[in-house]
Amino acid sequence: MVKRYLRRECRKPADMSVRAYYQHLLRINNDELVLLPPFQADQNMGNDELIDILIYATPRSWSREMERQGFDPITSALPEVVDFMERIEQSLTPST
Repeated sequence: MVKRYLRRECRKPADMSVRAYYQHLLRINNDELVLLPPFQADQNMGNDELIDILIYATPRSWSREMERQGFDPITSALPEVVDFMERIEQSLTPST
């Protein structure tokens, strides 16, 4: 049920950075999912699932920007996806 929630309903809060959201997601995956039934060794999510969650959790405009720039998150490594999303986030943040 936790994995289903993360995949379908969990969205990044507007006031949270992508990096912080990613760190929380990794903590849930590595520290908390292993403590839930059915207590199997392979119940952590893989990198492809984490990328899917990140894509769903961020605004749709970010996905469109990735597509516009020719970046394919599905064929990229997880750190590359997070770095790319951070650059999008920084470009949208108004400078003070």
